[in-house]
Amino acid sequence: MAAQTRRASHPEAAEVGPTTAAVVDPTTAGGRGDHAPAGLSCAACLVQAHPMTALGLEALLRGARALCRPGGGERVREVLDELRRATGADASVLLRAHGPSLRPQAASGLLPAALDEPDQARAQPRLTALLAGDGPLIFADDDPRPDPWDGLLADAPSGQIHSCMGCALRFEGRELGVLTLDALTPGRFDERLLAPIAAFSAILSLALQADPDALVPAPRPAPPGRAPRPGALVGRSEVFAALLREVELVAPTHLPVLILGETGTGKERIAEHLHARSQRRDGPLIRLNCATLPSTLAEAELFGHVPGAFTGARRSRRGAFELAEGGSLLLDEIGELPLELQAKLLRVLQSGELWPLGAEQPKLVDVRVLAATHRDLGAEVEAGRFRADLFHRLAGYSLHVPPLRERGADVLALAEDILTRVAPLLPSARPIRLGAAAQAELLARPWPGNVRELEHALTRAGLLAGADAREGVAIIEAAHLGGSLAARAVAAPSPLLSPSPLSPSSLSPSPAPPIGHPRDDADVLPTDLNAAVDDYRRHLILRALGQSQGNWAEAARRLGVDRSNLHRLGRRLGLR
Repeated sequence: MAAQTRRASHPEAAEVGPTTAAVVDPTTAGGRGDHAPAGLSCAACLVQAHPMTALGLEALLRGARALCRPGGGERVREVLDELRRATGADASVLLRAHGPSLRPQAASGLLPAALDEPDQARAQPRLTALLAGDGPLIFADDDPRPDPWDGLLADAPSGQIHSCMGCALRFEGRELGVLTLDALTPGRFDERLLAPIAAFSAILSLALQADPDALVPAPRPAPPGRAPRPGALVGRSEVFAALLREVELVAPTHLPVLILGETGTGKERIAEHLHARSQRRDGPLIRLNCATLPSTLAEAELFGHVPGAFTGARRSRRGAFELAEGGSLLLDEIGELPLELQAKLLRVLQSGELWPLGAEQPKLVDVRVLAATHRDLGAEVEAGRFRADLFHRLAGYSLHVPPLRERGADVLALAEDILTRVAPLLPSARPIRLGAAAQAELLARPWPGNVRELEHALTRAGLLAGADAREGVAIIEAAHLGGSLAARAVAAPSPLLSPSPLSPSSLSPSPAPPIGHPRDDADVLPTDLNAAVDDYRRHLILRALGQSQGNWAEAARRLGVDRSNLHRLGRRLGLR
């Protein structure tokens, strides 16, 4: 069934705003005695009046008066609680307009940290639809547009939202915010709710306009040292849903977790969610990339050091383990850790004791280790490059993050999420959408660089589409996705995707054609020697990256060059 939205078709809904404005006087509402009974907010009165149908306009008015009194900000949560129960929703959220964004201000049914989420851009597909409407909208259960609260419902953090409705909040044409209702059960909302929600939204808009500051709930103090909560993981494919179920299973335990997957699949995001759903969520999450550790300082970065431990060590410094005390430590690219350090890491994992460099006494640490790698550690163990005992200690539980090419239509949901985040940061600051041809192009590509490559491609395409758009929404067409050498290399059949190892013969240029006979793949030979050399360098680097699943450190090893030099060269050639 094609995705659809339904609007309020009741003629009286359009008149709710003016009618209530004449009835409720915000300057006198606080002093009247005809307010709702103690502990009874407006939505509770709606339930008593007639749940899911008429809902009771007088109850709405009494609730609006309650919101307009001092302390109304705390009553917002009560209103949303009762509204959720009245409508059968699993979550109800009030977002306030804040410049180019919508800021979650109060919620019922979401995880407590949901209000700490970054502001929702107006370009978020469902919020955009609500803001464009002139009344409440009910989204079809199979609507492909991502929901802003996926993965944030308190009752089912890993569940996907199937029913969604909402309404823009306005006063005299000015946008004040958005009210959203979400449910896990398909078909939860129907047309009977359209007129009552229109009335409720109009009165809530009136209360917001009357005294905006009064409806700001008291801030919740954040626990000191707490890691920021990650954004929702996007995806509905079977393989990704299976991964999320495993994350929910292992997160509350104390087991170390080994996260496996190709470069760019989002292993760090999975680690963030493991930490956020663990018993250590109030502690820090410290990240350390083992591939970037200088060999001379790697031990000090992990375990710390005392003054005089080495030349230049004038004072003590805590290492990653101590910084992660009481929380989690993510060791990214663990397969790159030198063998001599693997033994010391194993000792810490076994005993909980670490020796800072140069120290005379060990220190006890309480840290959960999460490790991530794109390598096959089993093969690394067989090759003697990774310790078997450390491998088994790290793999208390193993998670495999599927590559993007195995996630089907998830690529479109991820694309919408990425465009929502990047659109406000681009020069045009326009909402950005994918055209039909661009969607087909995204689904057809193999994405060897996975989500990271998708984000880079969409950022470039969004920049081009924004420049082409004269007004309104910028539309990404297929041509916008092919504007770079890297994108063309991915889209076309290429030896970059060959699984065979890089050999000297494969790196050698093909023989030059006889003079007067141009190559088959070019009408004109390059006349600029430097440009030709740069093109050939790009070709070699892209081939090595393709054979290394996009990993630059591995590509540097294949090409026999220093990793940092390859990074610099890649930036100069426009590949990074």
